[in-house]
Amino acid sequence: MDAWRISFARHAPDGRRAFSGEGARLYGGRWNSKGVAVAYASATLSLAALELLTHAEQRFLAGAPLAACRATWPDDLEVEAAPPSVYVRGWRRSPAPPALAAFGDRWIAERRTAILLVRSAVIPSEQNVLLNPAHPDAARIAYGAPEPFSFDPRLVR
Repeated sequence: MDAWRISFARHAPDGRRAFSGEGARLYGGRWNSKGVAVAYASATLSLAALELLTHAEQRFLAGAPLAACRATWPDDLEVEAAPPSVYVRGWRRSPAPPALAAFGDRWIAERRTAILLVRSAVIPSEQNVLLNPAHPDAARIAYGAPEPFSFDPRLVR
């Protein structure tokens, strides 16, 4: 299976660094608390683009050098999917309910799997992918070289 992440090129000099989880560690996110490293990605490149459009300020995207990075792992790598009970009332709102970060923090601390599949708050029928860079199986994840990425100018005005 693959996962995609679009980063500012300066944060992705190589594929592995794009998935370091450092940004999420510094700022926290829907599925992790500040101080907890996890890499956010999407099951498709198009969802990764939509997630970036949703979260980044448009003025930073216009003309900014971006890179699309792919992570790939073998079919026999154990993957966890967040159970339906995790998606509490209002789970899509921003800021997210603390229960989501608590679940993600536990998943990371317990080192249950290297990969956690979660529903996208932007398109709930699609999946985002969390990668735990500290999990022993993270060594089995391959990272492709960053590819230049740009948005159609009609999307970023």
